[in-house]
Amino acid sequence: MYPKFIELHAVDLNEKPFSINVAHIMGFSDTKDGYGLVTAGGKDVTQMITTESYDELKALIEDIGCLIKKADPRLDTEHPLTMDDLSHMVGEPVWNSNTDKWLLVEEVS
Repeated sequence: MYPKFIELHAVDLNEKPFSINVAHIMGFSDTKDGYGLVTAGGKDVTQMITTESYDELKALIEDIGCLIKKADPRLDTEHPLTMDDLSHMVGEPVWNSNTDKWLLVEEVS
């Protein structure tokens, strides 16, 4: 697969343009000032405030052919399971959002 780069503009660098490989983007969001915030990682994790808003960042990423999946609305992502919750769920399926897979809770002694 070929690397896919997008050009953004860094607020902290006087709106100077920079390119980023979307494969290294871990997340992005809006700031309270309407700017975009991009978190990227590889060897080190860094954050950059951009002049592009969340919607503009999302459009740039999707326009080069990357898919942004929305969470399944049936999943409760607001309330993570506790160890106590899991201890009562032996044999039940749980969704692992890190691997995008369903797993079964197993009793471990």
